[in-house]
Amino acid sequence: MCLLYVAMTRARHTLTMILPPPGKKGNYKESSYAQLLVKTLAPGEECLPGKVIYECGSAKNDSGKSGEEERLRRSVRVEPLIPDAMGQKRTTASKKVTRWTPKRRRALLIGTLVHSVLETISWSTPAQEDIQKTLTSLHPREKDLHQEVLNIVLAALHKENFSSIFDPSATAERLESDSKDKLILEKEISLMTDINGIRFSGVIDRLVLRENSTGFVSAEIIDFKSDNLLLSNEDTLGKYKDQMEWYRKAVHQCWGIPIDKISLLIATTQNGDIEHLEIPT
Repeated sequence: MCLLYVAMTRARHTLTMILPPPGKKGNYKESSYAQLLVKTLAPGEECLPGKVIYECGSAKNDSGKSGEEERLRRSVRVEPLIPDAMGQKRTTASKKVTRWTPKRRRALLIGTLVHSVLETISWSTPAQEDIQKTLTSLHPREKDLHQEVLNIVLAALHKENFSSIFDPSATAERLESDSKDKLILEKEISLMTDINGIRFSGVIDRLVLRENSTGFVSAEIIDFKSDNLLLSNEDTLGKYKDQMEWYRKAVHQCWGIPIDKISLLIATTQNGDIEHLEIPT
């Protein structure tokens, strides 16, 4: 359900969902995402190849500009998935219900907005008005949070260690790069790979690759954390080490960079701290 939720909530203007053909009896497996979508959005519709079984809104209204006719909205009732969805047994932990307080929801939303601003930064620290424009453009509905997010981002960028992430000279020094080498920046890298028979997926917030005449020789993986963390606390860092180690293995597998030449950085946006993770290779 988490994967389906992410897939359906990232579209800005248009969301198109293509379903595979149903089974021989004309029905989808009861525990599948396809069955959930059909029962929720188009109950009773016959699923024929090439047929549009559900459509909402106007195809012309995709710019989000003011003055245009608002999209049509329709309330839907979400049917629960069968516990054995995707052919896997539900674990005890998955039966627990997480109920977030309004305060926690607000904190998560602020973290999302902070991340989205940092995703737009390449190699220069943005001015305050640029950050404001980014927030207005990407998150117009969360206008009441813009000032708080702006303050968090500016405070972090004013810290020398944090701002060095976006400094090409400082980055080149960390990666032991010389004038002939090339730094390649990648942001929001989605990974889905198989490492030693174990499937792994994730998103690297910021990845810098150092390339010379022989190919890719070193890299820096940076993960932004919006929680108010104390990076001096080993217990706090411990819960992120596994995640970062998987990222390092994935970069090693994809680009062939030696494990010991891939550095791992945790950067907290709440206090502007940076911690280099030392994980044995």
